[in-house]
Amino acid sequence: MKCLILASIRNERLASFEGPPALIKLLSVPLIDRVLFSARDAGITEFVVVTAEQDHMVRQYLDKFARMQQLKIEHVIINSALSRGNAYAVSLARDHLKEPFILTSLDYLTDPETFRALQTQAIKNNEVLVAVDRDTLAVRTDLTTVTRVNNDDNNVVVEMNPGLVEFGSFSTGVYLCSPGIFQQLDAQLSSSQRELSLLSAVQKMIAAGNVRVYDIEGNFWSHIDSLDAFMVTEEALLKRVNKKASDNPIKRFLLRSVSRYVTQLFLAMPINVRQISGVGFAFSALAALLMSTNHYYGLVVGAVLAFFAVITHIAQEEVAALRYQQSGHSRWFDDVLGQYGEMALLLGLTLHTVHHDYFGMNPILVGVLAIVGCFMFHYSSDKYQQWVGVKPLLQQEVLINRDMVYLVAVVGALLNIPLFALLVMMILFNAMVIRRLFVWREAE
Repeated sequence: MKCLILASIRNERLASFEGPPALIKLLSVPLIDRVLFSARDAGITEFVVVTAEQDHMVRQYLDKFARMQQLKIEHVIINSALSRGNAYAVSLARDHLKEPFILTSLDYLTDPETFRALQTQAIKNNEVLVAVDRDTLAVRTDLTTVTRVNNDDNNVVVEMNPGLVEFGSFSTGVYLCSPGIFQQLDAQLSSSQRELSLLSAVQKMIAAGNVRVYDIEGNFWSHIDSLDAFMVTEEALLKRVNKKASDNPIKRFLLRSVSRYVTQLFLAMPINVRQISGVGFAFSALAALLMSTNHYYGLVVGAVLAFFAVITHIAQEEVAALRYQQSGHSRWFDDVLGQYGEMALLLGLTLHTVHHDYFGMNPILVGVLAIVGCFMFHYSSDKYQQWVGVKPLLQQEVLINRDMVYLVAVVGALLNIPLFALLVMMILFNAMVIRRLFVWREAE
């Protein structure tokens, strides 16, 4: 299925931004990229993009984008002298769209799940399906200019207007259209020489009973038609990546609350996600070096750096999601550097304990066992995780992750009990490796 994107939007309330609206950056990513990536993540690889005649820079950018992302992008250019509104812009794309297609515009951001769901919906000829959000109490954008919708019990739209006082849902600005829409647009355009908005065109289709609703069921969306809406959308996107159901309480309430600000800092910098992973590892390595010294202040400064190391790795994950740079290699690269960082911290704590007497205990042995346990825990993880999805018994494993390792090292350093921190990690890592061996054998 193809996706038609209206990128010729001109909004005076966004005039404070320089350049074409399509290239306005939201959290360091151009608006057109966000629309394209959301559709691509839903499996759409063919696009028709409508741009204004003067938008040479946008078309050049899109051609380069298509080559890099291996997408097919066809251009439809509006002659500025003949432009008659966005309904006219849609009608110009008829030669590129012979089958049902998804229609959206530059000023609406939508979750990939909505695009994915619309592709599965059946649609009749001359019919339009509008994606709506029935959760009218959730504040996801500046709702003052969002189109409001009422429908009957058969999901057929009866009213659609931004000025409705009583309404059942908001339009999310995404439509599933049949090719028959072009005949209806042509009829409306030929009856009047004035500008025709897409909303006005859809309202006339509503009168004919040709518009139905599809509930997006809580998926993310946002309408960016003002500076306030722009800021609300930034906040909403940051919250989305800063909260995960799988987070443990420490990560959710402590680490994420700090990573949010570090993420915004990285977003403002010309740095990619692999470089951010490198920064996190550099913090870890420097922390380990300071912790290995014979002084308590080395432990304290090292603990602060170790804390920022784990925050940096979390920020890397958030930046990757916001910039659509989540690749298998970047995740693997970050995991590898994170594991090196863990073992570096364990080595640093071990070297520090050598300078002190701990009631006759052998700190080197404890440290070596902790490092070996850390290595074996990660080494066995890949194979073990393959079994987790098919063997429910294995899902009962206590999760040991990077956050826990770093925090134990940080607390141990700050409280000047590095050997105790090593003991905790030695026991946890090796106990979980041994448990895996027995549980996996029993599961087979």
